[in-house]
Amino acid sequence: MCRVENYIAIDIETTGLTPKTDRIIEIGAVRVRSGEIVEKRNWLINPKCKIPEFVVELTGISDEMVCEAPTIDEVMPEFIDFCDEEVIIGHHIITDFSFLKRNAVNLGMTFEKKAIDTLRLARIILAELERKNLAFLCGELSLIDNMSAHRAMDDAVATIALYNYMWEHIGENEEYRKLFVPLPLRYVVKKESPATAVQKKNLRNLLNYHGLSLDIDIDSLTKNEASRHIDNIIKERGRIPK
Repeated sequence: MCRVENYIAIDIETTGLTPKTDRIIEIGAVRVRSGEIVEKRNWLINPKCKIPEFVVELTGISDEMVCEAPTIDEVMPEFIDFCDEEVIIGHHIITDFSFLKRNAVNLGMTFEKKAIDTLRLARIILAELERKNLAFLCGELSLIDNMSAHRAMDDAVATIALYNYMWEHIGENEEYRKLFVPLPLRYVVKKESPATAVQKKNLRNLLNYHGLSLDIDIDSLTKNEASRHIDNIIKERGRIPK
């Protein structure tokens, strides 16, 4: 059984861990052909919301860095075109995939992929190591010099190094080799519609009445997001008197 040598390694950075409520701020994608890196693409993305301070500290990506960047609606078609029909590889790939697929679906686009998850491989092949996060593994195994953890492109390149290392160190173990077969990713998501004009008006009225502000562009909200903000304000501050 041979390893996959043509693929796209991906990584994303986000405002949080929940695809339904958090937003992508960076995508890194690396094309590999015959086991060699042949092309890199990196997109900084304006999430249309304030980036939480802990994310700024973790990634180094600030509001100022993304304020002039394209939105995810502009980037997704380019990213999907870059990936084409390729297998994708990532560390805990289902997390990246869930964010990416949700945004693709909201744009009416298809993003279905077979993938190899280096975290899944590491939990079995490198079971003796204390931790399995990407930065720790690459440092412990001396795979990457001066790795900048939590930046999408660096993490995508690190994933390739880890993938190669694990394949090269399993020898003729057929059970381990079977783990390198790409599997379809499963994440079910329904398309979310943009917030209606009435929702946006009601939300703005509530914010003005209670003297509040949101760290997010109201025009970028979906119906569900707008409803959630409206409900939270009414619950905490009350309705506008008639």
